Amino acid sequence: MIDQGFSKDNAGSVNASFGALIGGRADERQALIRTQALARTGAAMIAAAVIGVLIVISGLALWKPVQFSELANLFGSFQNIRLVHFLCMTAIVAFIVVHVTLALLVPQSLLAMLTGGPAIDNARDAAPSAAPIIAEIKTIPEVKTVPEIETSH
Repeated sequence: MIDQGFSKDNAGSVNASFGALIGGRADERQALIRTQALARTGAAMIAAAVIGVLIVISGLALWKPVQFSELANLFGSFQNIRLVHFLCMTAIVAFIVVHVTLALLVPQSLLAMLTGGPAIDNARDAAPSAAPIIAEIKTIPEVKTVPEIETSH
């Protein structure tokens, strides 16, 4: 919405988004904030996946540059491989630090992670019990699969 930049095509949506954020109703502001948070979360997940792939590729190219020469050639030089690997490792450490910090800042979330969350008292919200695998063993009546053929001799 806001990240699209300003043009004649999207000026109305940008103004509407900005208006909802600044002077709109509370529910519109909350919806916009939630939408933007979901977009940031999605972008962070994609970035984490890309970093994961890059760390593996650069790690293989560092570990065995002769055997993985095609991968090493993608980076240009050995120094570039080291730089990419270092930056990816730095991003992973920052990811862990931010997540641990956020978990410690919200004590309820840390407790829920360790205990599995609050107990569910309401039977309506509880998970349905699994049906028995074999409820009752029934005998199947005997059926002749090959009819008897009468022959006259």
